[in-house]
Amino acid sequence: ALVPPSVSEQLKEWSELVKNERVFTTVSASSEVEVFVDASKKGWGSVVIEECGSIQVMGDAWSKEEALCHINILEARAWEMTVRKIPKKILRAGTHLTFNIDNTSVIGVGNKGHCAKSFLLNECILRTLNCLEEAHVSFSLKYVKSADNVADIPSRLKMETTQERQEAELEVRRFLDLRGGGASVPLISVELFFPFISFSTWGGTDHSPHREYSLPVVVFL
Repeated sequence: ALVPPSVSEQLKEWSELVKNERVFTTVSASSEVEVFVDASKKGWGSVVIEECGSIQVMGDAWSKEEALCHINILEARAWEMTVRKIPKKILRAGTHLTFNIDNTSVIGVGNKGHCAKSFLLNECILRTLNCLEEAHVSFSLKYVKSADNVADIPSRLKMETTQERQEAELEVRRFLDLRGGGASVPLISVELFFPFISFSTWGGTDHSPHREYSLPVVVFL
């Protein structure tokens, strides 16, 4: 059977990609960032936790066409969208990101750098790796059980309005608080909402919050 020129060219490019091993050249990591990534048939979600204790919750719904894709493709797409949405102040040279993902196919292809069985999965992973390479960051992929993946929350919730995003972040913080613990030095996150100042102590290997406090602010005029 004759193969259309466009398909033949794609197969040729794919063949070259699966032959080549990717080598990342990065500087020594000066900061560590924990990232949880997940996808559902509703959408994608991610939770970015910095060393300082700052949490960013991201996510969005899939289009009708995207929702029809295999879950492996959606998980890979969730990783790609996460990397693209992480602020530049975090995704910069000297940062090491640990991506916690509950899909072994994405982890396997991400570690290898290519996939010989799925063209769509291969393309998606390659786009993600290109973004990470261009940012000069180092990263690792870590398997997390679905029940322990906090990114499952934003992947299933609407994140269109400010209120919806705030509700999703509240659910994420509750989830992390329930799984808090560890003996590492606690970190503190402070937010000022007049007339109260709220702060959380953070610690543990996942930098999850231990407790939240609210204290009155006294202003002298």
